Amino acid sequence: GRSAPPSTHAPAVAQHSALAAVPQDLTQLERRVLQLNSQGLAEQLDFTTYLALRCLPLWQAMELLDSLEAKSTVISSPCNYVQAAVSKIQRGLGWNGGYANSGKGGGHNGREEHGQFAMGQYQTTRASAAGAESFKRQRMW
Repeated sequence: GRSAPPSTHAPAVAQHSALAAVPQDLTQLERRVLQLNSQGLAEQLDFTTYLALRCLPLWQAMELLDSLEAKSTVISSPCNYVQAAVSKIQRGLGWNGGYANSGKGGGHNGREEHGQFAMGQYQTTRASAAGAESFKRQRMW
């Protein structure tokens, strides 16, 4: 008789186990970092990079991650990319990597507090990779 093929369920079980270890009260930023890390970046975003992102208003951190995702095929070190962008933003040098909300600033101080965020402007839906060309916003930094 034939022997059964090797089980293809082991990776799914391992993936499920890893997801089961994630707290249910994840912040939006934590969810986004986990999502990007599961998409096969050149390197996973580490805890130091996550902490650097937390130094920015939430909307700005999310847009930086959107930029990273859009450029993921050409960025060899996502951690260096994010940390350098955060450093430039903090020094007031701007960041030439991504999209920004259109219009002048105001009311975009989304800070996370106890897992909650007051943001309002950042939309969780993004343009698909195919539609990215038609989805341009002006930079404000």
